[in-house]
Amino acid sequence: MTLALGRIVLTAGVVYSQRFPFSTTVIVDEGIIAWIGDEEGLSGQLLADDTVIDCQGAFIAPAFMDANAGVMRNLSAEVGAAFFRVEEQLVPYEFTRGAEPAAVRLKAPRATSRHDGILEQPISVAISEMLSRREIAVLPTTTEPTLLTELAQAGVPFAFGSFGADLDIWGAVRHAVYGGPGGISGRAAFNAATRAGWRILGAPEAGEAAVGSFARLNLWRCDDLVVQLPDDRIAAWSTDVRAGTPPLPDLSPDASLPTLWATMTGMQLSVIGE
Repeated sequence: MTLALGRIVLTAGVVYSQRFPFSTTVIVDEGIIAWIGDEEGLSGQLLADDTVIDCQGAFIAPAFMDANAGVMRNLSAEVGAAFFRVEEQLVPYEFTRGAEPAAVRLKAPRATSRHDGILEQPISVAISEMLSRREIAVLPTTTEPTLLTELAQAGVPFAFGSFGADLDIWGAVRHAVYGGPGGISGRAAFNAATRAGWRILGAPEAGEAAVGSFARLNLWRCDDLVVQLPDDRIAAWSTDVRAGTPPLPDLSPDASLPTLWATMTGMQLSVIGE
């Protein structure tokens, strides 16, 4: 079911926002996120003709980004934007549900250099080259966590791409954290699946839930949300929001992965499942 809405208020969820980590509510006005906060501050923001949607328990997060998409059929519903190969060039398109891609939204001159492909050990030479060229690594979702850790420690940003294969982004985020010794943090893995792809275009703000950004949101159902403690000596997780970082779904190997409930692109809400 797809609804074209006016000003919309998503309430009673859990918003993944690095700037507003304790938020439960998002207001979208003409396709732009106008406010992020909690129910206590919402009363002063509501207008008489607002459409209010109860998202009780839903995880509200930026749409995933496929930084190396193939053809249209390879995109799953949770991907809010993608790169498509056009005459051997990777071109960014806005992705509209159930329609052909819209016109190019961001211009190529803003793009950052990128390195697409599989990295193998040892990767010190590739790291040196990427650093000298100020490149962002675009990697398959099956990349070993130890390689991601090496990139992170060297200061090389990276994003996930499907490379024409089926895309399981939550599986990729879980693999990056738990798929081997020395995995990266959940926050870093989620960033690689969202904001990092937009960073290539020089527009990282397009890949996060922030006031003033275009609304590309996914609404997920999940069993538990947890917060990773900001200490690189341990890999402890907590349900205490006072940790000061936004929570993520529990992605431990025995936990059920989130299921998509709805997507939002601008003022269009598409309900995937009840």
